[in-house]
Parts: sequence; C-alpha cells; structure tokens
Amino acid sequence: MGCPHKCTFCNQNAIAASSKMPTGEDIERAVDEALKSRPSDELEIAFFGGSFTCISEKSMREYLDCAQRLVDRYKLHGIRFSTRPDGIDKRIMDIVSGYSVTAIELGAQSMDEEVLDICERGHTVQDTYEAAKLISEKGIELVLQMMTGLHGSTVDKDIKSAEMIASLNPTAVRIYPAIVFKNTKMNDAYQKGEYTPQSLDEAVTLCKQLCVFFESRNISIIKLGLNAEKDFDDTMVAGPYHPAFRELVEGEMYFDRIVKMLNDRGGCGTVCYSKADTSRVIGHKKANKIKLLELFGNGNVSFKCDESLALGEILIK
Repeated sequence: MGCPHKCTFCNQNAIAASSKMPTGEDIERAVDEALKSRPSDELEIAFFGGSFTCISEKSMREYLDCAQRLVDRYKLHGIRFSTRPDGIDKRIMDIVSGYSVTAIELGAQSMDEEVLDICERGHTVQDTYEAAKLISEKGIELVLQMMTGLHGSTVDKDIKSAEMIASLNPTAVRIYPAIVFKNTKMNDAYQKGEYTPQSLDEAVTLCKQLCVFFESRNISIIKLGLNAEKDFDDTMVAGPYHPAFRELVEGEMYFDRIVKMLNDRGGCGTVCYSKADTSRVIGHKKANKIKLLELFGNGNVSFKCDESLALGEILIK
C-alpha cells in the first residue's frame, strides 16, 4: 500500500507475509509475541511491504501513534519503516521526527537513471540523494535497499550503484538479486527474450563482491536475498533464488579467506572455526570442504570446530 504505481519487477503479494493492512490489534499481538523471546530494548516495530510515507497522512499518523504507545509502554528500541526515495521530504521528516523513529529504509534499488527508467521506478537518483540527506540530518539511521541484475543493468552498473550508495553513508544495506515473478512487466520482457535474469552463480559472485565492498566501509548487510513466503514457488518464474542464498555468498567469502590463509601457511594445516561458522567454512552441501581438499590435497588440509573461537574467527594450525 502507498506505492504510486507498480514497478516492472514487483509482485509484492508474492514476497510479503501478508497482503492486508494491519490493525492496531495486529501490531499489539506482534509485539506481545516478540516480547516472549527478546528483551524489549532489542525490539523495533517495523512497517515494511509498501511505501509507508506514501499512504495517507491520516493512516500514517494512526500507525505511528499506535506504535509510539507500544514503544512507551514496553520501552521498545523504536520504530522503523521502509519507503521510496520520493516518499521523503521536509514535511514528512517533520512528522516522523515527533516519534521514536530509529531507522528509515529507502528502496533505492539502482543508482543508474536508465535502469530506474526501464524498471518504471518513478523516481530519480537525485531523489535518493536528497532523501538520504534529509534522513541523516535528522539523526535517523539510514538503510538503503538495492537490487542486482535488474532489467537494463550490468555487473558494472550494479557495482557503481553500490559505490554511490556507500557514498551516502548508510549504516546498513539490503541486497536483493532480481527475481522474475508472474504478473509483472519484467516477466513479459523475460518471456519475449528481452530480459535475461542473473544465473545463481552470477548473483552469488556479484553479491560476494558487493558484501566485501560494503564490509570494508563498515556498512552492515542486514539482508541478502529474498525469503520465500506462501505461494512463492507458484509465482516465481526465473532468477537466482535460493533458500540459503546468504549462506552461499558467505560460504564463497569464507572460501576466499581460507585459501589465502592456507597459501600463507604453505598450503597445509588444520582450519579451526567456531561452531556457529560451520556452514560457512564447510560450505553449502560441503562445497568448500570439497574444493579445498581438491585444491590443496586430501592429506594437507583438515577441519576442526573450536568452541574457543568467536563467530567469524578462523585460525590455521
């Protein structure tokens, strides 16, 4: 709800947990459920799935009022929402500044004007710059969402978009490889042979590069790839979807780290890692382990889970 039109890639009902607008009772139930498993100061009330600031001002204020009452009652961390870059202006920022809004996520998707035009986003790169500036000036956390492999894009354009996004100093990003869904103009272009989505390998390779880039600038990647919701399989047509997409990307990143560390140690040793890193080190379906043994020799490399190591810490012994 709130989106002024439909982008060529969008079938929101296929990727959202719900297609109806929540009531105040729905929000209270969500908070009550979350409080069963998390301390209150770790929780935020998040409005996602549409363009929050583009719904009617009356509805937006009603949601914010409801959320604020719950924030105050339970001492929650705050409120966050997602919206379009052209859904942010000084008037909107003056409204949301009166609430405990901790983060605003902007669906930039691409920082290439041609890609935005082909995908019928309805906003410009400049809109993203201006919205990001207004959010940062209010001291609210800025999160930017980007998509890879969109119609009209290339690897170079996606990398350039990431660089431009990083220049806006977001605290975090979400990265979504483009998936083709039924009932979209992107699917029409795909069926006509006018658009070719990324392969899974292409998306993993590019997203690995983007993750390394963002992490080098201390920008967190809080989401990587889509989660499947109900009817997802029935509506997805093509594209680099994998239920463990993030694990695939992080596995590739860990593989590169381990190869470098083993090379520095003469190509042999025991790879030690924390239990929480097992899937990243060993790889999806043991892919990393198989490749490392092939690369360095079966007798030269072994693997050991070490409970004394922290998440992300790898040692070669």
